[in-house]
Amino acid sequence: MKNLKNNVKMQEWKLQLVGFLFIIVGGFISCTQSTVNNAGTDNAKSINADVIVTNRSTLDFPVGSCGGFTSTGVRWTAPENMVVNITGGAWRARAGRQGLIFSMWVKNEPVIKNILIYGTSKSTYTFSRMIADQKSGITGEYDFVELVSQQGQDETFLKDISFEKGDEVYIKVEGGNFVGLNLSIGKYDLSKDFNIANNPNGAWAYGAVEVDNAGIPKLLLFDSKSYDYDISILPKGQPAWTSTTLSGRASLMKLDGVIPVTPEIRYDNGSNIYVEALVNGEWEGLYWSADHHIKYEWEYWTPLDSFENNSFELVINDQLLSENWTVVSHGEIDSDKIGKHYMVELLNNKMPVNVKVHTLLDGTPILQRWLEITNLSDKSIAINSIYPWVAKMMARADYREEYAGNIEHAFRLGNFTKKEHLHEGWFEWRTLTEGITEIGCQEGSCFDDPFFIIRNEIRGQYLIGALAWPTNWHMELECNEDFVYMARLADVLSFKIGPQSDTPLYVLAPNESTKSPAVHMGYVSGNLDDAVNAMHEHVRRSVIPSRNTDMAHLIQFSIPGDQGYSSSDFGDPSNFTEDEVKKRVDMAAAIGVELFTVDARWWDFHGDWTPSKTRFPNGIKPIADYVHSKGMLFGLYAEIERAGVGCKILNEYPEWQGPGDALKINDPEVAEYVEKEWRRIIEEYDIDLFRLDFNAFGTKQGAQTERDGFTENNYWRYYENFFAIVERLRKDYPNVIFQQCAIGGGRNDYATVSRFDESYLTDGLRIPRLFQVYSGQSLALPPEIFVTLIGADGCYSVGTSEDLNTYFRATFTLGTPFIFEGMTAKSLGEMNSAVKEGFLKYGKIYKEFIRPILPTCKTYHHAPVDRLNGVNTNPWFAMEYTNPTGTKGWATIAKIGGADSDEYIFKPRGLDQSKTYILTIDSSGMKIEIDGFSLVHNGILVRLDAIGHSELLMFEAK
Repeated sequence: MKNLKNNVKMQEWKLQLVGFLFIIVGGFISCTQSTVNNAGTDNAKSINADVIVTNRSTLDFPVGSCGGFTSTGVRWTAPENMVVNITGGAWRARAGRQGLIFSMWVKNEPVIKNILIYGTSKSTYTFSRMIADQKSGITGEYDFVELVSQQGQDETFLKDISFEKGDEVYIKVEGGNFVGLNLSIGKYDLSKDFNIANNPNGAWAYGAVEVDNAGIPKLLLFDSKSYDYDISILPKGQPAWTSTTLSGRASLMKLDGVIPVTPEIRYDNGSNIYVEALVNGEWEGLYWSADHHIKYEWEYWTPLDSFENNSFELVINDQLLSENWTVVSHGEIDSDKIGKHYMVELLNNKMPVNVKVHTLLDGTPILQRWLEITNLSDKSIAINSIYPWVAKMMARADYREEYAGNIEHAFRLGNFTKKEHLHEGWFEWRTLTEGITEIGCQEGSCFDDPFFIIRNEIRGQYLIGALAWPTNWHMELECNEDFVYMARLADVLSFKIGPQSDTPLYVLAPNESTKSPAVHMGYVSGNLDDAVNAMHEHVRRSVIPSRNTDMAHLIQFSIPGDQGYSSSDFGDPSNFTEDEVKKRVDMAAAIGVELFTVDARWWDFHGDWTPSKTRFPNGIKPIADYVHSKGMLFGLYAEIERAGVGCKILNEYPEWQGPGDALKINDPEVAEYVEKEWRRIIEEYDIDLFRLDFNAFGTKQGAQTERDGFTENNYWRYYENFFAIVERLRKDYPNVIFQQCAIGGGRNDYATVSRFDESYLTDGLRIPRLFQVYSGQSLALPPEIFVTLIGADGCYSVGTSEDLNTYFRATFTLGTPFIFEGMTAKSLGEMNSAVKEGFLKYGKIYKEFIRPILPTCKTYHHAPVDRLNGVNTNPWFAMEYTNPTGTKGWATIAKIGGADSDEYIFKPRGLDQSKTYILTIDSSGMKIEIDGFSLVHNGILVRLDAIGHSELLMFEAK
C-alpha cells in the first residue's frame, strides 16, 4: 500500500466498448451483441439490445351517416414494409339488422372475407391470424387482425394489419341498413373544410378519393346515378375510395393531406419488450412484455379508451400536450453510454414545441428514458409539469377469484415511505385498490428517494424503477379494477412519475432546450431477487461511473471535528487539531486502512473553505503529505454548495444565499464561483478523495426566480448546473474519488449516484436502524456503492445494543468499509488489542474474500425486506451475496428485534445446488463441507441470543 498513491496517479480507467454492429434491413433496425468492461469490474459483459422499427400507416374512420346498402373500399400497392390501422371510429348497425361485412384481399387473394359485425347488443368479436395461400404466390404471414365491437360503446376497430413491400391491397367494407361511414386518413379529419354548398347531396360527398404521384389527394364527386366499379380496374399504387353497388354511396368528406407513415418502435432488451408508436397524433405505449413475448395486437393498450395511453405527459403554459404530435425523425444516435441509444423526435402541431424521446437499452430488463424539450417559438414558455414516462400494467381480473385462497387485489406497491432524516430507504409494501394513489416529496431534501417496485400478483411480475432526481417529486398510480377490456374483466394500473413544483419547473427561452430527469424502469418476470438484481446490473452498466479499480472500494477512516474523540463537546471542534489528526493517521495505518479522510470542521467559517488558523496553522497540505507517507490515500470533506453566517462570500454577495444556506447555483455566476472553489480545494490540498456533504434541511419548494413573466422554481436549473460541474471535475481530475454524503443518505437517487463514485448510506448509524435502512436502500442500489458506517458518535463505546463483532460485520460485509474515529481510540497506544485484532481480521476477510466479489455480486434479500414484508415487520436481518456463478459468497445475519425464537434458519438462494461447498461459520471459526442441495433446501440454523448479535457465513465451492 505504500506505493498506492503513485500507482493510482499513473493509471487511467478506460471504458472499452467492443463489437457494436448495426444492421439495417428493409424496415427493421437491429443491434448485435457488444462487449464492455463494466464500471468497476474487469468482467466483459455481453450487451444484447435491439430496436426494431416497423413503418405504420393509419386509416381512421370517424362516425358517419349514410342510409341504404353501401360499400366502400381502398386499394394500393404497399411501398414498403408497413402496418395499416383502421381505428378510432364507429360502424353502427341498426337494431335487428345485419351489420357490416368486411373483406380484405392481397394480390387479389382473400385474406379475410365476409366477416359479419353485428350491433351493440352483441359481444366482442376477435379474429385470429390469417395465413396467405402459398400456392398463389403470396409470401409472408399476416399478423393478427382485430375486429372489435365493444359492448355498449358502438365502436369497431380494425387493428395492425402488416403488409410487405409490393403487396397490392384491397380492403372492402359493405353493409345494409347501417349508420354509415366517415373517413379520415391519418391525422386528417375529412370533415374539415368541407363545402356543403358544392355538394348537391347534402353534407356528404359521395365519390372516390385519388392521390396523385405527388401525394396530392383529389375528391371525385358522384351524382345520384348508380356506379358499378370493377375491382380489377381500380388505380394501382394510390388510395381510391369508390362505390360499387346499385345506389351505392361511399360516405366521404374532403381529404386534405397525404397518408402519413410513422414508426412503431419495439425496444428489445433481450429479456423484455416495450413497444411505442404514434396513434392518432399521440405518442403511445402499446404494450410491455416481461417474458419477451411479442403480444397479439388485441393485447395492446391502445383500445383502452378510458385511459390515457401517452407514453409521456407534458404540460406547457398550463396546456396538456397529449395530442397533435408528428414524428420528425427517429434513429440511433452516437452515445458514450453502454448499449444502444435511440431517439424519436416529435413536433407538436398546436404549440411550437419539439420533444426528443431518448431511450437507452443496455441489455438488462431496465430501460432508461428521458425527454429533451426545445422551444421553437419566439416567446418563452413554461414547463408546468412533466412525467418523462407513463406506463401500464394489466392483469386478468377473473383470475383473482379463480386462484385458491382468492387474490383480492392484483397490484402491490413497494416504496420508501419515510421522509425523515436517519430513515432513508424505509421500504414498505402496500396494496393498491380502486382509485388514485399519490405519493411523493415536497420537502426539498428528500430522504424517500423516488424508487418503486410494483408487483403484479396475478402474473408474478415486477415493474421496478426510479426517477433520477434528487429533490421534490410526484408519483401517481391509478388502479381500475374489473375494467371491461375485450369482453373480459381486467385490472389496469396506470403509472407516472416526475419532478414536482408549485411553480413552473423550467422556463424555456426561444430556441432553448433542456433535458428532463430520466426514468429507469423495467418489467421483470420472476421473483423479487430477479427484479432487484436486474436493476443492480443496470445501475452498474448505465448509472454508476467507471472507476479505476485500484482506487475502488478501499477501507476508509474518517476523523471529523464535530463529534467523536476530536470534539470537546458534540459539535465543538476545539480539539480538532493537526496533532490529533496525525495520531489517528498512525492508528489507521496500523489497522489496515487504505484511505484516510479529514472530515467536517477543519475550517472556521462554513463557506470559507480554508483551514482554521488556530487549529491548523500549517494548513492541510502537511496532513495530506503525512497520510501519503503512510501509504494511504488522502480525502477531504466540504459542503461546497453551502455558505453560513460570517463567511466572506456572503459578506460580499448576500443575495447568493437561498433556503437552508444553499447557494443559488441555478445562477451561472454562483455556479462559476462554486466550481472555482471546488477546483482550488482539489489542487491546493493534493487530495485523492473529495467527500461532499449537503445539509440543507427543509428547503421545501426552495428558491424561485422571475424569468420572462414566469415564476420559475430554481431546483431544475440548480441541478442542471451542479451536475455539469461534477461532470467537468470528473473529467479533469480522473484520479480523484468523488464521494457524496448529503445529509447522510439524502441524495442516493440515480441522478446523483451517476456522478459520484460512492454514496454514504445514512446518518442512522445504530442497530437496528442501520440494518433496516440498508435492507431498503440495497433494493435500489448495489452494495459496492455504499460507504457503510456504523457508530459515528461512538455508540458502541457508550453501551447501546451494538455487539463488537456485529460492528465489524456491518462495517466490512455490507459495502465499502468506513471506520469512524469514535469507534477506535484516541491513539494507537490507547487502542484495545482485541479491537485492533478485530479490525485486522475483518479487514483481511474483506480484502481477500469480499472485495473481489463485491462489484459484481448478486444480492438476495431474505429479511427484513422480502416480497411480503418491509423494513419494520421482521425482527431479523439476513442478506446474501454471491458471485455471478454462485460458486462463492457470503451472508450477514443479525437479530434486530424481539423475535419469538433465538433461532433463524438461513437458506441460501444464490448458490449452485450441484456444487459442494466449504462453509465457514465466523463466530466459531468452524469450516464444514456440505453439498449445495442441502444448503439451499435445508438451510443452516443460526442462533442469536440477543438483539444486536450477528453471524457471518462464507461459502466457497470446492
